[in-house]
Amino acid sequence: MAEFRSCLRYLLYKIVLILVLTNIRCSCKEQKYAAKLELDNLARYHNYTELTQLLNLYEISYPSIAQLKTAGKSVQERELWYMKITSNVTETTPGKPMFKYVANMHGNEAVGREMLVLLIDYLLRNYESDQRIKDLVDYTDIYIMPSMNPDGFEVSIEGNSNKPPGRNNANDVDLNRDFPDQFDKKKYTSLQSMLVDRQPETQNMMEWILSNHFVLSANLHGGSVVASYPYDDRFDRMDAASPAPDQNLFVYLAHLYSNEHKTMHLGKHCLDEESGFKDGITNGAQWYDVPGGMQDFNYLHSNCFEITLELSCLKRPPHEQLNTEWENNREALLAYIEQVHIGITGFVTDAKTSEPISAAQINVDGISHTVASDSYGAFWRLLLNGTYTVTVSHASYQPVTKRDIHVWSGFPATMVDFQLLRDIDKTTPVAVSSAPTTMTPGSGAEISFLEPTTFQHHDYEQLKTFLMETAARCSSIMRLYSIGQSVSGRELYVMEVSNNVGVHEPGEPEFKYVGNMHGNEVVGREMLVLLLQLLCDNYGKNDRLSHLVDTTHIHIMPSMNPDGYEKAVEGDKRSTVGRNNSNDVDLNRNFPRRFPSRGNEARQPEVLAVMRWTQSLPFVLSANLHGGSLVANYPYDDTKDGRQVYSTAPDDVVFRHLADVYSFHHPRMHLGRSCDIGHGLLNEKFVNGTTNGAFWYVVAGGMQDWNYVYMNCFELTIEMGCTKFPYAAELQTYWQENEQSLISYIEEAHKGVRGFVLAEGSGMALEGAIIHVHTIDKDVSSAKDGDYWRLLVPGAYKITAMLDGYNVETHDVTVIDGVAAVLNFSLTRDPIRWLQSYDFDLAANLRADYVDDLGAAMLLLQEQYQGLVTVVELGKTAGGKSINGIELSTPQQGVTTKARVGLIGQMHPEQLIGPEMLIRLTRHLAEGVHQNDERIGKIFDTTNIHIIPSVYGDGVTMANEGDCSGRNYTGQQPLYGKLESEFAALDNSLQKHQLHFALSVESSGLGAGYAAATTLEDALLLRELAGSYEGAHPDMSSNGTCDESHAAGSTDSAMFSSYTDYAYDNYGTLMVSMAIDCCSFPPRLRLAPLWMDNLEPMLRFIEKAQQGVRGIVLNENSQLLSSNTTMLKITGPNNTLDVPMNGAEFLRILPRGHYTVTASSHGYDSLSKKTSVVEHAMSMLQLELDLEVEQIVYHDYEQISELLHELQKSHPHISKVYSVGKSVQQKEILAFEIGKSVGVRLPGIPSISFVAGLHGNEVVGREILLQFVQHLLKNYNKDDTIKELIGETSIHVVPLLNPDGAELAKPLQCDSPEGHDNANHIDLDSAFPDQGSNVKELQPEVEAITKWLKSSNFVLSISLQGRQHAIAYPPEKTETTVQRLSALYASNLQFDEEKEAKECSKKLDQTLRSPVVNGTAPRLGNNTLQAFTHRATNAMQITVFTGCCAYPGADHLPSLWQQHKDGLLAMLHEVNRGVAGFVRDLNGAPIMGAKVLVEGYDKPVYTGKKGDYWRLLLAGEYTIKVIANGYKSQIELVRIRDKHPAAIKNVQLPTDDRIIGVEPYILISVAGGITVVLMVLGLCIYACTVRSSKARYQKLENGGRHKDNSVQSCKKSLLSKEYHDSESSEDEDVYYEKQSV
Repeated sequence: MAEFRSCLRYLLYKIVLILVLTNIRCSCKEQKYAAKLELDNLARYHNYTELTQLLNLYEISYPSIAQLKTAGKSVQERELWYMKITSNVTETTPGKPMFKYVANMHGNEAVGREMLVLLIDYLLRNYESDQRIKDLVDYTDIYIMPSMNPDGFEVSIEGNSNKPPGRNNANDVDLNRDFPDQFDKKKYTSLQSMLVDRQPETQNMMEWILSNHFVLSANLHGGSVVASYPYDDRFDRMDAASPAPDQNLFVYLAHLYSNEHKTMHLGKHCLDEESGFKDGITNGAQWYDVPGGMQDFNYLHSNCFEITLELSCLKRPPHEQLNTEWENNREALLAYIEQVHIGITGFVTDAKTSEPISAAQINVDGISHTVASDSYGAFWRLLLNGTYTVTVSHASYQPVTKRDIHVWSGFPATMVDFQLLRDIDKTTPVAVSSAPTTMTPGSGAEISFLEPTTFQHHDYEQLKTFLMETAARCSSIMRLYSIGQSVSGRELYVMEVSNNVGVHEPGEPEFKYVGNMHGNEVVGREMLVLLLQLLCDNYGKNDRLSHLVDTTHIHIMPSMNPDGYEKAVEGDKRSTVGRNNSNDVDLNRNFPRRFPSRGNEARQPEVLAVMRWTQSLPFVLSANLHGGSLVANYPYDDTKDGRQVYSTAPDDVVFRHLADVYSFHHPRMHLGRSCDIGHGLLNEKFVNGTTNGAFWYVVAGGMQDWNYVYMNCFELTIEMGCTKFPYAAELQTYWQENEQSLISYIEEAHKGVRGFVLAEGSGMALEGAIIHVHTIDKDVSSAKDGDYWRLLVPGAYKITAMLDGYNVETHDVTVIDGVAAVLNFSLTRDPIRWLQSYDFDLAANLRADYVDDLGAAMLLLQEQYQGLVTVVELGKTAGGKSINGIELSTPQQGVTTKARVGLIGQMHPEQLIGPEMLIRLTRHLAEGVHQNDERIGKIFDTTNIHIIPSVYGDGVTMANEGDCSGRNYTGQQPLYGKLESEFAALDNSLQKHQLHFALSVESSGLGAGYAAATTLEDALLLRELAGSYEGAHPDMSSNGTCDESHAAGSTDSAMFSSYTDYAYDNYGTLMVSMAIDCCSFPPRLRLAPLWMDNLEPMLRFIEKAQQGVRGIVLNENSQLLSSNTTMLKITGPNNTLDVPMNGAEFLRILPRGHYTVTASSHGYDSLSKKTSVVEHAMSMLQLELDLEVEQIVYHDYEQISELLHELQKSHPHISKVYSVGKSVQQKEILAFEIGKSVGVRLPGIPSISFVAGLHGNEVVGREILLQFVQHLLKNYNKDDTIKELIGETSIHVVPLLNPDGAELAKPLQCDSPEGHDNANHIDLDSAFPDQGSNVKELQPEVEAITKWLKSSNFVLSISLQGRQHAIAYPPEKTETTVQRLSALYASNLQFDEEKEAKECSKKLDQTLRSPVVNGTAPRLGNNTLQAFTHRATNAMQITVFTGCCAYPGADHLPSLWQQHKDGLLAMLHEVNRGVAGFVRDLNGAPIMGAKVLVEGYDKPVYTGKKGDYWRLLLAGEYTIKVIANGYKSQIELVRIRDKHPAAIKNVQLPTDDRIIGVEPYILISVAGGITVVLMVLGLCIYACTVRSSKARYQKLENGGRHKDNSVQSCKKSLLSKEYHDSESSEDEDVYYEKQSV
């Protein structure tokens, strides 16, 4: 037996040895190459052979992320090697951006060549160990070509010469002059035509570039130290700036490389250069002209943006310098690659088939440069941060435009997908049968969906929670917004469902469902909740629903009457309880009536909100969901005399079809059966389950008729069931009956005729064009983008489009029972009609002649329009001509502050178009006032207009009419400086009037120029100002451009911006220079068309003065507050702007967006109002400030209780008193909750706690918190910021944690210890449980507060204490968030640290070990409230020490409250920051207790019952890891923006099927392997046993003469087996055993 064990031990040893040796053999090859790489000295020059060997070595060593390929060969047959570096390098990942570096284009410029070798090494070697490198490689396809000119390098010489040989290729051609040039005269029809007569290297590079969709690139050179950007050449070959359309982006990219380079940004020149480069960058052509360069070729002929990097003064410096060059360039090289991820990215697909669309053109509004989608439909478009309008077009598809696309700085790019519909020729009618269709029950696609599983009623708070959670869960297709509030202040929520939420997509129909208009009719409300859940769960999984969402903008309002719902009672069959709103008004009788003579009552808030909403979007189809019967009801609902008769609408046949669609998809409605007795109207029967409204019963002032009569929208009223408020158990049946009807009805929005109305020639969208269907007395109109939808049943129609000022156009079209027929209109302008419709029939404005005497024309206008037009002299020209201005204003209408707008002409002396347009504009404005035109009157109610028709008027005599280039102008160009009398006159006018914005009317181009603004708000407003003009201009709106013959000629466009910059920098005037015609001095026959093209744009520009915020600041007695003591700030999405006051009034022109206006004045509480700025509308505000609290008294325990209960009584909907436990002496420890849903914890709403009175003798904190509570409640309905904070935060306040001690405290005693401890004489702030401590019994107060803190899932907790003046935070160094919170709170306080140190020295809290710096300090100690909260709960915690004196006099309390008020409010803002979301499993079920960790931070947070979590973090990018038992962990990247709400990051965790941490398939493989080993082991044991038996037999036979060689023989047998084939038989094993014996 011992022999057997010995053999077995050896056998096991040998098996392990074999496995180890096998592993060594498998890895030895890789280790050999890795070792060789380690030994290779990279900081030297590598010739072609060495470079080839090295690159091959990298590919072998890193096969999973490195792949070596060639782009072709050089003249001398050397390969143009490039290394592709990315994860899964042999596969193609659609949508992953492609980046390239190319070096050594000039063979003797060799630094770049070796930098790229080092870069390859750095990326590969650090991939596994450096997360930044791993991310870069994983998310980017990186292509690196060290040498484009290997032949030239081979003859170059290392050394200090700056002109070594080898620059050109082997044919002595400069490769960077060999690419197609944008200004050569050759016309290329194909790639092959471009390749003719070019060098092999150039041909190969062109083919490589054009066959790949590179996004970003850099070309590495030498001989200087600078980053150069396109363009490299100019049309005139001058060494002057040649900006590309993406000038700003290229400047940014060049700056980025230069700034990250250790010396480039210094701009120091090399010895042979005349001067340096500012900031280390330059425009290529401004440095020197390079025709035929690779940089420009990349930009002009491919998707790729490329800059040129000059890396060193010496072209091939000594190799000892290479290490230094690497250190200079390493960070810049990496940072530049990262820029490939900025901008927008996405996929372009066919809207029907979802197939990718390649070669689709991606055009960014305002940038005349496009990129194209690749074969996967993927695209990348580099952009700087900002808001953009992007259009995607393709020859075979209809273009799609998406507006307000927000691009943020850095990674990741904004994802934007485009779905395109194939184009249909408008001139080819579709020939189909026009026979009416027959509807059958349940017709339509019966497709199974992922169905809702929960059916319940939702009250207001539950509905709000559901909508918020669903919007967060499906944020890619859903956006929750409110259209207003009910009488009782409840939000009227709408969920938008679309693949591009937030914007109207031209050509895509807008659809809406409205439920619960009558508060007690609730089925529609719950059906819409279920419909939202269905769309959310099935998008991307079900083709029908996905297509519906992709092609329709769906808006769902579950409840129009949330107030009525709260009064309604479940089980109600036919009562009216809750039917009306809180003013007891039936909302379905409150809309404007068809017949106004029948009367109407005052509009209710809910009705006004729905009217504004419907007017804001071009809705095509709608349904209003009711209850109490079972029928689809269609217009009209009303009759002229109120009689109950069939009231036929012009589109009766369409409405009957729509009603049939809903009814016949419903299993019971189409049967037309009446409701049971006691349900709904008695004995009602409906043919096919449909009815005309008035034929059933008359409804005057209904929403259905209003939609059809006054809007473009067709609406039905759907009665969904006989019971108004059924029990929840019945909802599933209702859903099963209505699901197909709800879906099919939405699909009807795609029927009929659709198209665009555009201006002939320019293609400009025409808004408001009438679409008239002959024989149908109901017209619809085109929307803002010129798109229209006209619902029609199948048949042949004649349709006419009409618009004032344009000729009518009529077409025949055939409508089929399927997708809408496409019918586009191109309307031509009629000058006579235009003049009558738009220009008050002012014939003088259409004359084809220039003004002879500008001054006389201005005086004539002053005489004709006295009191409105005033001519003033501003100065003289250099030639002595008067420079006159025109001031247009009407008497003030209630306000003393009007916007001031300027219009300026002839800033360029050879451009006379400006004076001509501005004289005509003056005439138009003045005549509009004279004729009491509403639009012109509104302009002058809010705006004073200042016009300077001509600044550089001397140019009249030196310019030549018809000279389009301006080259024939014989005068001098202005310098735009104060030394010029003309510019001085302009400067005086700007200084005097302090214009809000101004327009310079120019020519020699098409489009706008403006200053570089210093704030994002100004930049956006400048963009909007330019856009308002360009969008209304027929040529500019269609991206018209000028040809070369109309180029700017003798003027430099860079100079044009100098006066716009001057106006902005010196006076804050936002000035736009607008070139309105390609010709510098257009011939007079062009004047009339130019006037017609530019009147509307100029008016829209002026009307921007009506966009912003205007208001007045008063005190509580409605008295004006002085501007000397009042400050006004407007906070937008990105900045806070100081607004000057004009007395008590203020005015600020703003871009569209949401703003908070805050007024403050000495001695008054500040006040904030929220407002939204919409296009061409001024938001009017009146802010009444209350006096600051002047007196605060102390409250004992009973008074605190009484105060809190009184506050709850007066604010029952938003406040609640409750107890968290009892003190030693059985006093209730009271807490006060403030929020929109008190008593209910809503996931997704952060909770914050404030605790004071931990030490009973420290009384300041409790009084501050009591005042804080009163301040919040008092201002809830007054201050919008406070209302918002209460609405989005759950606030919990415990003013007195130690009521027993408080009873013993000595008033006015700063240092008395009495009352400090609780009734058991325990310091509560040293009695909290420590981690791992065995505390046997907690103090009652501590036990109560710890349970409360643990169960409430607070995000942030603030403790107020005394006897010190500081803000304390936990000592963990990684928790920078809580340190920032402390600093933020402290920033609102005033600290005299020297004084505090002296006065508080004896009272210093012993846990504050560090000196207080800027009011903050870390706090040590394990048993404090702060330590417990930070360690044992999800909450961040800071401790606010309110002052050195524990119990100061009451006269100190008002000032202490004022000091802490802003800090406390700031904490309410901050608790809403960070990252939040839900953790669910793959089925959508919440996961409770999941751990959410942030990389680099020690403190985790855990999910609540609904799977919700919230983690406070500073702005930045983070990696979070989510861990839960039974699930696989998940890692997510999250980006948090500064001063923005929490980023939403929802996480779904897959179930962990692993066994003891091992994947099942691995475990099976291992088990299989073990089985095989055991089988082999059994065979070996058997062999050993046979051997042992024979040995024993021989021993007995030979009388013991032989030694026992069993072990040795076993060893031999095993060794011999090592060489056997795996298929060796058992017999063979026995044979070899015998042989060994």
